[in-house]
Amino acid sequence: MKQSVSEQFLAQAKPLISKLQNGMLVLQHSDRRNPQIIYANDIFLELVGYSLAELLEITKDSLSSIVFLPDFSKFCLSLERSGEESEAGITYRLATKNGASCWVLAHHKKAIINGESYIFITFTNIQDLMGTQLELEANNNQWQDIVNSVPIGFAIFSIENGSVSTLSVNQPLIDFSNELGMRIDGNFHGWTREQLMLTFNQNLFCFCVEEDVPLVQALLEESILQEVSQCRFRLNGSTEDNPIWIFSKCHSRPLTATRRNYYVTFQDVTNEVAQEKELQKSHSLLLSLSYHDSLTGVKNRHSYESFINHCKSNRQSNVGIAFADINGLKTINDSLGHIYGDRMILDFVALLIHEFTTEHIYRISGDEFVIIEPEISKADFFHKIERIQALANERGSLASIGYIWKEKVSDIRRRTDQAEQLMYVEKQKYYEAQKNATSKHRPKLLNQLLSDMENGNFVMYLQPKSMIANSTIVGAEALVRKIEDDGRIVAPYEFIPQLEQLRLIPKIDYFILEEACRLLERLDKQNRSKLKISVNMSRVTLAENDYIEQIEAICSRYCFPHEHLEFEITESNKTMDTNRLEEAIQKLRSFGFGVSLDDVGTEYSSFPMLTLVGIDTVKLDRSFIIQVNQPKARKLVKHIVDMCHDLGLSVIAEGVETDEHRALLQTLDCDMYQGYLLSKPIPVEDFLERLS
Repeated sequence: MKQSVSEQFLAQAKPLISKLQNGMLVLQHSDRRNPQIIYANDIFLELVGYSLAELLEITKDSLSSIVFLPDFSKFCLSLERSGEESEAGITYRLATKNGASCWVLAHHKKAIINGESYIFITFTNIQDLMGTQLELEANNNQWQDIVNSVPIGFAIFSIENGSVSTLSVNQPLIDFSNELGMRIDGNFHGWTREQLMLTFNQNLFCFCVEEDVPLVQALLEESILQEVSQCRFRLNGSTEDNPIWIFSKCHSRPLTATRRNYYVTFQDVTNEVAQEKELQKSHSLLLSLSYHDSLTGVKNRHSYESFINHCKSNRQSNVGIAFADINGLKTINDSLGHIYGDRMILDFVALLIHEFTTEHIYRISGDEFVIIEPEISKADFFHKIERIQALANERGSLASIGYIWKEKVSDIRRRTDQAEQLMYVEKQKYYEAQKNATSKHRPKLLNQLLSDMENGNFVMYLQPKSMIANSTIVGAEALVRKIEDDGRIVAPYEFIPQLEQLRLIPKIDYFILEEACRLLERLDKQNRSKLKISVNMSRVTLAENDYIEQIEAICSRYCFPHEHLEFEITESNKTMDTNRLEEAIQKLRSFGFGVSLDDVGTEYSSFPMLTLVGIDTVKLDRSFIIQVNQPKARKLVKHIVDMCHDLGLSVIAEGVETDEHRALLQTLDCDMYQGYLLSKPIPVEDFLERLS
């Protein structure tokens, strides 16, 4: 069998290595793996107490098992530098089989032989030499008796031209070192006086984590300038989960122009630091509570008064100020209890936080809030308040708000009083509305609406839509009808306006949506899924925070192609601003639904809305259709249709009642139509029968 390069090399090298009077290790090293021991002579094996087989086994994963752990980083560094020409000897401790340590003087040298990289390390045992040196220093140390009398950890160092010499350490410091070592890794390190002194000589900062070395350096430097310096640092080996803190005091005294002695104490203050941090945390919490409202988390009246005093000497610029009062909170607390009242407060604060940060919101009493935001433009501030008002109104006139904006303000209190007076003006409107029966009986109407839905009083009707050229039915608009107990069909205009006024219309929208989904699933099973059903979705519904979740939940209960469901959005409803409307359209389109803009042309604002991304169909209002036989109206309709086609939009005319109107619209290139000429709104079964 062919020998490897390392085996050939060892066969040649062993006779030479065996004649050495020093311990030797031979390591094979490459970039692909850690250094591996391939040979150790008998002197080295005797030094560490292992057989060669044992040595190879315990070091196959790492060499850390044969180097005293505190010195392992120094050992690794010497391996990295083993290729340098001027590498000098270095001292560190080997870890022996019996758990002791042995000081050695080591020389590391790297060589490339037959293309392989080797590291040769020779070891000279200096354990007795180091021990004798320390013993002599201890016997000649005039400070040892004083050091031993100190009840806490104490050490004396001498530093000359950057070279450290440990003159003395006391027994409490030795015990202290062993105890802390146990707390870090659970192992007893068995520090002796000699080992501890040698460790300090090698690295004066061995006790502290690397990040805290500058603190200890500052401790020594400050002792030169003042009688006693002090600092706290973390013990080497500490972690965030298990920090160990040491407190040291240092006094220094010059001996010569280049030499100075340092007298340092060491105390474990981990518990004290933990208690201090807990006190700081408690203090921060108490301070925060004193400036923040416990229920809502916004700032409280104490914080408000503090800010007012601050503004007396610090003039504010471009300041928006609002004063808000929750409507009917006392009545709610008295009739339904404070738990319900607190929920009402939190609902309103959620509206405020949606537009403003808690940094600018103050709860100055049970139902009163002040908003103060400096450095905001008038337009932005008014826009935020208007959005809050709109959302508050959707929740049954939740609050009354007065607000102002000023370029320069120093007297915040006076400006807040102005905003409060404006709030009372708005509050009067709320009181007047309370006299209205529909407003006073909103809960009653809601209960009646839910009862009618459960009893089947609301049903879906369909008004067919057709291609204008051949009257082929391509879909239908889903409409709501109410059936009274006596069988009378109630027209939408008799109940829809009231539901819109009291913000109950979303329940009707979601009801019709579910009925439409149920029908589309039925049509899909009958292989008639090409029909498109459109449902009306008011902007009140689209303004709800969870409308997309509601729509998704309803549609997910039925299986049908989403492109066959279309949402008709009424242009004339002003509940939502254009930005939020476009966002709603994009969300609907993301699920594959179609979107149609209803009542186009009834207001000037409808034409810019044609550019909203996501709209694919527009519906011409009936007011245009009944005049289409007049020249001016016909020209206007023609321009609207051409404009929509240029924008890639389909056009459907509603309210077509005569064949003359249909024929004229066909000449104007209108795509589809609906109206009494084709069919009035009919029950679902009648619609399906007509299709058959």
